[in-house]
Amino acid sequence: MSRGGLPGAARCGGSSGGFTLVELLVALAVAGVVALAAQQVLGTALDARARSRAQRELALSAAARRSALEAWLRAATLSVPGAPFIGVRRDDGGARADELTFAVADAGALYPGPHRIRVWVDRNPAIPPDDGLVIELLPLPAGSAPADTVVLAPAAARLWLRYLDAPGRWVEAWDAEEAGRLPLAIELRIAPVPGLAAPAGEELMFAPEVVTVITEAVR
Repeated sequence: MSRGGLPGAARCGGSSGGFTLVELLVALAVAGVVALAAQQVLGTALDARARSRAQRELALSAAARRSALEAWLRAATLSVPGAPFIGVRRDDGGARADELTFAVADAGALYPGPHRIRVWVDRNPAIPPDDGLVIELLPLPAGSAPADTVVLAPAAARLWLRYLDAPGRWVEAWDAEEAGRLPLAIELRIAPVPGLAAPAGEELMFAPEVVTVITEAVR
């Protein structure tokens, strides 16, 4: 006659040091609950991040968005390692869609600390974020936190950028590594789709070009 043997308590692998079938089932059930909870926490965090970004965009009036953009441009610096200043002229189907990447030592109250900032016009509805003039802010050093994107002008379809090399001399592209310095100023102009007026309330985002002096370049 066998002793001490409940059928469900048999040791896996035939060893007295293994786990019983009941123990394995309990462990699997606990792991499933933990995985589900982690998934819900991650989903909540991502939703909260998306809501926070949307709230920031909606909270900024056109004047505040334009002011924020100019403040970031004014604060461009070469003092942040691994984040060069590069302005590229791009033509999208014959229309200007320039792009600029630069760094700031501090991107303001919503984005404290050093950031790499990329400015471009996204007109592809299949690729997030939504269409328009888009700013991407990547905390530095890279990998310390995910990048955030803000749509500054959803109706924007064109972006012109020029760079002041010397008094009276403007150029349409800039590479700080080649030039060995920042441009003295940046001229920026944003336009909606040709033939369409700027949306109500967004007129200031499409105001005539504004020249922003780069503080570090004129010290």
